[in-house]
Amino acid sequence: MHSQDNQRPIQENGLLHESFVPLLGALAVSTNQASNTILSHLVPSEQAQHADGRVTQDRPVFLLLSENYNGRVTMLSLKKKIQQILTNLGHPSSPEIAEAIVGWAIVIKRSGEDRLELLRNILSDPRKADTSHFFILPVRGVSGSIEIHGYRQGPLRDNVMQSRCQRAGSDFWKEWNQQYKGNLAFESSESKSVVLDLLTPACNAGWSELVDRVVRRYFTCITQVLFKKMWIDFEKKSRLHFVFGVAGIDTLDLRRDLAIFARRVSIYLGVRRDGVGYVLPEGKQKTIVVQDDASMERIKERFDQHTNDYALQKIGDSELGRAINEFAGFVAEAQRLLDAERSNDAGLYAVIALEYLFSEKGNTTQAVSNRAGLMGAPGMKISDWRTGRDEIKDLYNLRSQFVHSGRSVTPEKAARMIDWSREVLRALLLLHKNLPTPASFSIDLWKKKLDAIASASEAHIPVDVKVLEESGIFSNPTHQTEQTEDPTTN
Repeated sequence: MHSQDNQRPIQENGLLHESFVPLLGALAVSTNQASNTILSHLVPSEQAQHADGRVTQDRPVFLLLSENYNGRVTMLSLKKKIQQILTNLGHPSSPEIAEAIVGWAIVIKRSGEDRLELLRNILSDPRKADTSHFFILPVRGVSGSIEIHGYRQGPLRDNVMQSRCQRAGSDFWKEWNQQYKGNLAFESSESKSVVLDLLTPACNAGWSELVDRVVRRYFTCITQVLFKKMWIDFEKKSRLHFVFGVAGIDTLDLRRDLAIFARRVSIYLGVRRDGVGYVLPEGKQKTIVVQDDASMERIKERFDQHTNDYALQKIGDSELGRAINEFAGFVAEAQRLLDAERSNDAGLYAVIALEYLFSEKGNTTQAVSNRAGLMGAPGMKISDWRTGRDEIKDLYNLRSQFVHSGRSVTPEKAARMIDWSREVLRALLLLHKNLPTPASFSIDLWKKKLDAIASASEAHIPVDVKVLEESGIFSNPTHQTEQTEDPTTN
């Protein structure tokens, strides 16, 4: 089954007062007002005597959460308790999700006792649904596709969408396939998500517009949490490609710039025990932009070449592997900020990347400049690493002036900082690729080796090319096998 796109105002009836609407996300009234109204429908109110003599109406909720728990809790504590249970189950958890679940129970059952029994039953019987997300863009005519660790970019696979909708018991694709077939899409692979079976009780109660609204509210809330996690995961998995411009559509574009034009479809399979699931469509597309000459094939060629050149599939959870991923995260954010015309912040993040990798407690500027100069100069096409070191010092000073006195960093200078960070990352990737056992690599020992190479170079003592490459210093990082000249002897 799937949620209806056309949403009409919730009608007041014997079960749902208009004050419940904020629980369903349609009106903005205070939480306290909504909670008090809900409680008045759950159980009768009682007078409460306070220590200062005040007498107030106390509306308790009796909720049997386990065999050993049968206490009196307020609506706020009820929602917190539900959140805690959801977290323990591995279910997406937020105040909005807890409110959606309570609101659903209010609509499905008439009496407070039945509602609380219903909550107890669904919270004690979670389901693991096969979940997938489709982010459909208003663009057609794009050929080819790329895949990054389970995330696919390319023309929407209508056979996959059709199959999953059918398995969910939904006719969504039958209704909408002509509008979205062939559109450029970002697709996630199927993964397990813990969900609650709100569908079976809803169907037993009799499906209606109001029931559809509260069920949709629940799936909308959990989808928001899952989408946020998905974007974070995709950013982490694509950053080693994005920094070098070979990641296809960037996560920032998907989350912000393109989000208002996209149609988001989330499919949950196996929500009910009979296999029926739920399809949640969100957003509407108003225009289709045709790009006849666009192709993902060229991007895929660059993507695959980049992956193979730097053996990205081998980067694991070693000390060096973690350092590479964290360093790349800072560089990627710097690039996104520069693209957003925020050169001050872009320059700051580029320097933070270098500090993260190279800084020392004693003399950070000297340590960062020497080490980054050694590793980055070949990729920057600077023959003498000391020239690169001096440039990094100057760029570092610009960053300090911005932080301490507010002096702006120009887009050109910020781009230069990012270029240095990118070339250091390139050298790191090559270093990791050439290591026989990356798991035994020590960051601290490596930095000491870089310092020793810098000292030898200052004393005009030649360093063997093999020693240089074992430290991540390559004469030509983009074609490292073509040259063997020592970059520290100039």
